[in-house]
Amino acid sequence: MLSQDKSVLSNEEYLTLQDKTRAYFNSNKDSSFFYATKIEKSDNAIHKAFSSGAKGYLYAMKGDFTNAEKYYKNAVKFIKNAPKSYSKTQNESYIYNYGGLIDWLNGKFPNALDNYFAAKKLSESINDIVQIVKINNNIALIDGDAGNYSKAIATTKESDRIIEANSHLFSESQYNINKSNVNINLGVYYESLFLKNITKTHLCDSAFYYFNKTLKYSDDIMENKLKAQKEMGIIYFLKNRIVEAEKAYVSVLTQAKSANFEKEYCNANYNLGFLKYRAKQFEAALVYFQKVDSIYKSSGSNYIEYIHSNYYLAKIYDTLGEPEKALEYSRIYLDNFEKNEFKNYQNVLDVNYKIGNQDLEKEMNTIQKEHKNEVFFKNSMIGFFTFLFITLSVLFIINYKRRKAAEQKITTILKEHELNDAAQNHKSLISSIAVLNEADKVTREVSSISLDNEKELLQKLKSLEEKMFYLRPEFTQQEVAKKIKTNTTYLSYVVNKNYNKSFSVYYNELRINYAVNEIINNLKYREYTTQAIAESVGFKNADSFASSFKKKTGVTPYQFINEIKKRELC
Repeated sequence: MLSQDKSVLSNEEYLTLQDKTRAYFNSNKDSSFFYATKIEKSDNAIHKAFSSGAKGYLYAMKGDFTNAEKYYKNAVKFIKNAPKSYSKTQNESYIYNYGGLIDWLNGKFPNALDNYFAAKKLSESINDIVQIVKINNNIALIDGDAGNYSKAIATTKESDRIIEANSHLFSESQYNINKSNVNINLGVYYESLFLKNITKTHLCDSAFYYFNKTLKYSDDIMENKLKAQKEMGIIYFLKNRIVEAEKAYVSVLTQAKSANFEKEYCNANYNLGFLKYRAKQFEAALVYFQKVDSIYKSSGSNYIEYIHSNYYLAKIYDTLGEPEKALEYSRIYLDNFEKNEFKNYQNVLDVNYKIGNQDLEKEMNTIQKEHKNEVFFKNSMIGFFTFLFITLSVLFIINYKRRKAAEQKITTILKEHELNDAAQNHKSLISSIAVLNEADKVTREVSSISLDNEKELLQKLKSLEEKMFYLRPEFTQQEVAKKIKTNTTYLSYVVNKNYNKSFSVYYNELRINYAVNEIINNLKYREYTTQAIAESVGFKNADSFASSFKKKTGVTPYQFINEIKKRELC
């Protein structure tokens, strides 16, 4: 593929390899790496820049962000050294777009947006319509991840209008890829809006329309094709059209298996298992759920489906009167439930997971309690009576003590809450601004920040607390420092000295205390998903929120909410 001079690629050769590199991004990453490496051998700075940027994105898709950042930085260096030209501007936009994708995959949404905007500005300067459409779609994805579905829909529809108005600029393959992506994304955004308000059925209909439209452009885009069919199956289920839902899931199952799309194949098994379970066809459901279990154990794929499959396996074996297996799968579920209690499947978990999810832990504990005696009795017949009895007794005592400890912690939290003035709960639940005494003045003689400046910074920080700025995701040390017109070093010093904690601990406690107050006082707030509660107080995901909540209160949000509900019923 290289010209006679092996270190030089002709423009035609470069564009061919570039197209192949991008074509295999989603379907065959190894092939994509192969073609990017071919481009890398060129001495041309632009070629090397594109190759490094593409490899950075590929590493990010594999979860290797160390190499992703390394290759992306190399790409930026190469492109900056290239002489000014149309090709440089075009490829620089590609590279910034890859930088945005890397940051997006790494959860750094603000950084991703900065890169996307930089890429878009470059593409607009040369009127690169094809690239502008890609960037708009990527920006819309971030809006979707942030829950700004209406804005994401508007941006994506604008991209669709640009594609149609400039269809002559796209090859047939490019046109189909872009149309497929636009429609699958619109379907997801409408479905997400519907799940936030299930009374608005027109949103569900719109989602189905775009998923169905995706199929028209996805003959060669298997990932989008399978996803669209799966989502259509979910919508059929929501409309109680079970036969159509099953047909959609079976179609995904067959195609995913044939194309070796393991994650999609596993998910289809889970969805079919769920349908069979709901229809009380337990033997059929067992086959599908056991397949999910098998796939996870062999490859580690589809952890969320694995957890929930164990829940249903426990329920099925309980119904079928097989206590040992019910106990086995309920233990697996509970062991993993605590770690992933609040984790959603790509922000909006499949609808199947949502149904009946509220009382899962309670049901699993009930199964364990019912069947421990049966298992104990059977094991006692073969000589393990004493061992099992001691084991179960120890477990009971440990669980009892943990439960009592959790109840005591919640009691302590409620007592502390009663002592706080209600008006202060949304302001600063951490501590009052410390009074700077004469000893502070002595300390100031060796400090680079004056007493007056510190007081001013504290007042500004207090003002942000009163405005509940800490509930925003952008309440980071860097953003707060900008907001109160100082630097992060001074901000860290002031918080550490006056609050006796790091900045991250300071703002996490503000958020957790706000959540605690809302859970205690706001009935509606208790019904939110943990993801929704996490987002309402500025966390990006439920996992980190749950971890911070437990670290601060000693109990999980799930335990806290359930205990509050239980006490109100007493």
